[in-house]
Amino acid sequence: MKIRVLLFFCIGFIGMNASGVELKLIPQPNSMQISEENVVLANEILIDFNTNTESRYLEESLRKTVLKHLDGEKSGSRSDNELQKIVCSIDKRLPKEEAYKIEIDEKAIRLTGASGRGLFYAIQTLDQIFTSYLDLRINRRINKLSIVDAPRFEYRALMLDPARHMLPVEDIKRYVDAMAYYKFNTLHLHLTDDHGWRLEMKKYPRLTELGARRDATFNDEILKGGFYTAEDLKGLVAYAAQRNVKVIPEVDIPGHGHALLTAYPEFACFPDTTLKAEINEAYPHAAPICIGNHKFYAFYEDVIRELSEIFTADEIHIGGDEVNEDAWSKCPKCQNLKNEKGLAKDDQLMDYLFERVTKIASEYGKNVQFWHEAGHKYPAGETIFLWRLGTAHSVIEDARKQKLKLICAPGEYAYFDYPESQSDKDYLPAWIPILPLKKVYEFDPAYGLPKEESESIRGIEATIWGESVKNIHRAFYMTFPRAFALADAGWTDMENREWKHFVVRMQHHLNVLLERGVNYRPPVELYKSKN
Repeated sequence: MKIRVLLFFCIGFIGMNASGVELKLIPQPNSMQISEENVVLANEILIDFNTNTESRYLEESLRKTVLKHLDGEKSGSRSDNELQKIVCSIDKRLPKEEAYKIEIDEKAIRLTGASGRGLFYAIQTLDQIFTSYLDLRINRRINKLSIVDAPRFEYRALMLDPARHMLPVEDIKRYVDAMAYYKFNTLHLHLTDDHGWRLEMKKYPRLTELGARRDATFNDEILKGGFYTAEDLKGLVAYAAQRNVKVIPEVDIPGHGHALLTAYPEFACFPDTTLKAEINEAYPHAAPICIGNHKFYAFYEDVIRELSEIFTADEIHIGGDEVNEDAWSKCPKCQNLKNEKGLAKDDQLMDYLFERVTKIASEYGKNVQFWHEAGHKYPAGETIFLWRLGTAHSVIEDARKQKLKLICAPGEYAYFDYPESQSDKDYLPAWIPILPLKKVYEFDPAYGLPKEESESIRGIEATIWGESVKNIHRAFYMTFPRAFALADAGWTDMENREWKHFVVRMQHHLNVLLERGVNYRPPVELYKSKN
């Protein structure tokens, strides 16, 4: 759907009308009409929540939005023609579950969602519309308009990595608030890695007694520790769900398991090997889990059981990347399993692991996600992640051949732990590339492919790996404003995206972040050119 303009008083994607008002919305809606005519909002607005199927949170959220923007005395005399109500409703005939409509005329503001999720997004968009009128508290004038909108992709995610640096739950909730406002609907939590196991499991206490501690990294001499209890995570999941954000946990196997093997070395191929959760020694060459040890599968089933009791999302991520498979060729247990299953090569042991763990997960109602590695066979119908630089077309083709679903998180567009400029790179390893804002905005998750060749693509994700992200303040700095660009990539059709118009919208939303106390990296490069 292309953005349509009414009476030729709108300019392009931004939505400037004859009175000079620009609607600076992120992500950009896919269909929007703005009239030169405006209406006056009454001092008191009646909210008619014309549905009994949605949570009380939505109604409270809308009331806060209205009060925040309209809590002021209107200048001039009252008119009988003032707009006096906001009407909310559900219309399941809208094309996608997150679709919504907004209509503003002299009678009412009407917010309609295909579901509670769509209605939530209508409220976020209305909030952004209100912020476009700097003097709304005084003159109470707002333009008539119509928005009919739905996302391009169903899966729009950001990833945090508390395995490297523990992030308090209350800080993650702040991150969820920012995500939800820009219509991201998934938070991927990387809960375990070589450097920390952050998930409490009462049956395996050493995971947090030993596995939640690690040595210093990247010249940071402070020992790191901490973990989440089940109650911590349940509270986070409930908080995020109110804001239409599902939380997907990752417990990484069979590589990136140094913290696990420090706590329970019996799951290693060679338990007597000294294990240190120290990044310069453990990454990416740490010994993997022993795939031939059948006791490990009982342990991982316990992990999945606990995850299923905490996380309501129907997916879990099990990692599967950067595995040093050398130990399997020397391990008697792994070789016995290889012979028993008639496997031709050692790396097929990982395919066996994927299949077995996927079956366990399915028993608890969970689908499985994997970081894609070339040459491996994944269970049909599950989801792989594109992440390695320069591999997009081969991974998309692999997903098609193996009948897999695909999330696009390619390093060249969506690794937000990469610095945004050369000046940001000074304290990072030399190999890390630069990922500027404009490069993120150029991202087409379908890579220009026709629908029949890109139908496996579910959506997008940006990763904020935590080696050098020590707190939520830094996580926000690495996320914004690049997440604005990714929000358009995940939501807005390519024909409705334009860099110059995005820059104008972005500049407005930097002020929104400032008002909300959200840190960001000022895009200073944009002010050195004409864009």
